[in-house]
Amino acid sequence: LLGMQKEVDEVFLSDSMVDYIQNIINKTRTGTYDGISPRGAIALSLAAKALAYVSSRQFVVPEDVQKVA
Repeated sequence: LLGMQKEVDEVFLSDSMVDYIQNIINKTRTGTYDGISPRGAIALSLAAKALAYVSSRQFVVPEDVQKVA
């Protein structure tokens, strides 16, 4: 399990995917609702990386982020 966690950490998250996640996070922060926290954004990116890993890819695609969001 620890080996798999290390491999998930090595899945590539491009700058455009970071921007994509940030845009999603920003859209949750409207009005009086605080939205997703910075820790939530980190969790979203890690979950997307994990999904890419179990999908046998070494990089995150928008569909990974959408599915885990």
